Amino acid sequence: MSAKTPKARHARLLSNGFFPPEMPSCFYSERFGANREAVLKAFGVIPSKKKGTPHFHLFKGERAVFHFPRFGREDRRHAYINPISYFYLSKVLSENYVGVRKLNRRSKISIAPAIFDWAGERALIRPAFDARDAQRVTLNAGYELLAEADIAAFFHSVYTHTIPWAIHGKVLAKKKKQDMTMYGNLLDLLVRNAQDGQTIGLPVGPDTSRLLAEIIGTAVDKALQTALKGKRNWSAKQRGGMRFVDDYTFGCSSRQEAEIIVAAVRRCVNEFELELNNNKTSISPTGPFFPAAWKEHVRSLLPGSDADKGSLLQYFYGIEVAVRAHPEANVQKFAIQNARRLFLECGEWRLIEDYLLSSYRQNSTVLPIMLEVLILRHLDRKDVGVERVGAFVAARIPTLTRLQKRGEICWLLFLCICLKAPIRAAAISELFDVEDSAIAILISDAKRLGLIQGSIDQSLWDRSLTADGLRSSMWLYSYESSLKNLNSSGSKAHVTADPYFGPMLALDIEFYRSGSAHMNRNALIARLRLERARQLIQQAAVEEDLAEDIDDFDVGVEEADESEDDFY
Repeated sequence: MSAKTPKARHARLLSNGFFPPEMPSCFYSERFGANREAVLKAFGVIPSKKKGTPHFHLFKGERAVFHFPRFGREDRRHAYINPISYFYLSKVLSENYVGVRKLNRRSKISIAPAIFDWAGERALIRPAFDARDAQRVTLNAGYELLAEADIAAFFHSVYTHTIPWAIHGKVLAKKKKQDMTMYGNLLDLLVRNAQDGQTIGLPVGPDTSRLLAEIIGTAVDKALQTALKGKRNWSAKQRGGMRFVDDYTFGCSSRQEAEIIVAAVRRCVNEFELELNNNKTSISPTGPFFPAAWKEHVRSLLPGSDADKGSLLQYFYGIEVAVRAHPEANVQKFAIQNARRLFLECGEWRLIEDYLLSSYRQNSTVLPIMLEVLILRHLDRKDVGVERVGAFVAARIPTLTRLQKRGEICWLLFLCICLKAPIRAAAISELFDVEDSAIAILISDAKRLGLIQGSIDQSLWDRSLTADGLRSSMWLYSYESSLKNLNSSGSKAHVTADPYFGPMLALDIEFYRSGSAHMNRNALIARLRLERARQLIQQAAVEEDLAEDIDDFDVGVEEADESEDDFY
């Protein structure tokens, strides 16, 4: 096993932590990570500015924002940032990962630690919801009341100056806020620069934001542990509370104790310029022992791969019953996730296709899983109703456009490209007036593939084919359309002349791949097994000791890299 150096960690973040997982897999960054050394060398010749300030300290870009559905709640705002900003932000975190890891171990209550993953789809393991549910069961069994508190809009309301507060301490950070040898200050600067100087918010999506949010969350935990010292036992075997990303839950024996804890949580989050969501802060009696038993029930309903029409109808009916019995849980999404292999192998495809399309109409969070099944089934069996799906997409897009649901639109355009389903220009005409890089790339690629019936208007998007456009929220179109000759002008001079994007163009680094060539059924099954194994390991570790001894999956030896010059 090779050593896990800061260089390797940085390359991993570049390859597998850049785009939000809520974007289709056609948007990827593996070549960015694979060419990490060449990119760093090219950026290294860019001269520093006046007073010796490193050039990347002054690079500012705008984040690209889109909304994606959440179950039972308003759509969440996600974002991806300029790759130059991400390159240096992820580099600083990689160089200081050992220190960040030590900081995060101070929390005795976090059950969503930032665990690095060297082999999965993402550079960081996703939070284990099963671990949260298991901890909640333990609290329900051991206490009379639950005190719950939620940080309001956590990622979106983070004050970037609190990053150095959390790392170096508030007093020292305020005293030396211009000292860029303190990596917390540098992270603060780079986060601000990645969102055009804004001091409020972390972009939801990049793995770097997960790391930064956990640093702040841990600092709040540490303050809370101090505030409740002598009042709570934080040992693994008698743990009385937990934090799952931004949600706090504590077991309490009396209402007075619960009120004291909620007040302490409020005071500690306020220290880091955060607020509690009053609508989700409550004190209530503990609940039943089996809050997630419906999952086992749904699994028990799943028929075999040779299921006939009757067995499938029985399964769909059982899912609907469970959906109505548990309106607070995303039963439908869980059921479809667990039935993916069945859907890919079953002979009753038309019934399954009907169910998938109707499920998406009822519950938009199933969209990525629905697409995965439709695309893989088409690749394997060629029995997907392509024209029917195309008509379904054409009917949905105008409504989604007016509702500003651009995240969903991206997935549906990706589906049409993978299935080679024709798209009427009239159905997407309202999108020509939308400044969205991902949508612009997908429509331009569909045009290149001859899937657009009619003409499209790229004039608004082509305005980003400038040096400023490469730093705007349209950077992806500005760069990628030049790399792949997708814009209407064929222009790429603005890219070749840019000191950052020019070398990336020369290295043929792409952020978009057309079609479904990267997808296959066997890879999906292998991925599902790997994800399940990780979830079980993570859940067991959290239950034992909050995973404080798990830093990485496929962990090697963390070594300092002496060969690389200090870039601060």
